[in-house]
Amino acid sequence: MLDNVSKCTCPSKDQVVFHAEMGSSKTYHRTSVWVYDIVVTNVGNAYNPSTGKFTAPTNGIYQFNWYTLSDPKVTSHPGLFVNGQIKARQAANNNGGTSQYITAGSSMALPLKKGDVVCIMDVYGGTATLRSQWTAFGGQLVTISFFLWVLGLSIVRGNCNNTLTTSLFQNQLRLLEKLINLLDVSKTSKSPVVFHAELGSYKTYHHGSIWVYDKVVTNVGKAYNPSTGTFTAPTDGIYQFNWYTMSDPKTMSHAGLFVNGAIKARQAANNNGGSGQWLTAGSSIALPLHKGDVVYIKDVYGWKAQLRSHWTAFGGVLIK
Repeated sequence: MLDNVSKCTCPSKDQVVFHAEMGSSKTYHRTSVWVYDIVVTNVGNAYNPSTGKFTAPTNGIYQFNWYTLSDPKVTSHPGLFVNGQIKARQAANNNGGTSQYITAGSSMALPLKKGDVVCIMDVYGGTATLRSQWTAFGGQLVTISFFLWVLGLSIVRGNCNNTLTTSLFQNQLRLLEKLINLLDVSKTSKSPVVFHAELGSYKTYHHGSIWVYDKVVTNVGKAYNPSTGTFTAPTDGIYQFNWYTMSDPKTMSHAGLFVNGAIKARQAANNNGGSGQWLTAGSSIALPLHKGDVVYIKDVYGWKAQLRSHWTAFGGVLIK
């Protein structure tokens, strides 16, 4: 064993978290990126408050959250885009009356590669009139891809110079030791688990049926079943779940998150304000699960629920 060779340990997870609000009431047209220019926090500086864009600093699984307040009697449809592709949707249409101010909320976890660009834009490219401070965008890095670190290791070769060769040989041993440490960690670390799925079409559910989100956006780990609408925990751990719902105007739904048949969290998506009211209700919960626990969404009261496709989704991620 070489003396004075420091131990290499697995690098700690980079901290990346941001949250930003709109600094003033704003109107956006067509396909403009919405710029949240008042930064509340920006650890890692991956979010640019001048452009409204988040650029992934590393491979990993990220959680994003955005909430929106439109003016009364106006509409907005903020979508989460990755490299110009729509990944999730939200409706913030306060058409219920002249004094209706309701915040619409959505969230999503998904894997990103280094350099991927995430932003919020109107899904339809329409005009959106938004309220300051009540409209915000945020996110965080949940887990780093282990293989990113392995790919970052370099190969060092020596030559006939004795002093230089000794130095290079020590560097080579350090790199080898680092790789071994990383492989040891990978044996004990849990595989990534993240999913997000939408309703593939307009659906009506009766009598406490499980809501089946059949259009999969991402399903790393294959723990979500799009045929049954159920998520089965592949390992013990702490999981974060997010679900958002849009009911038809003048209809109600009460989306509850259930674990093994027991209610854990609730949401009301009751668009009773008028024939033109389209609002997305969003909820989330973090909770510990055991391997084999089954998680799903259904109406809390077992009532009839009329739900809009794409605008109604369910997702989750293994946090720890």
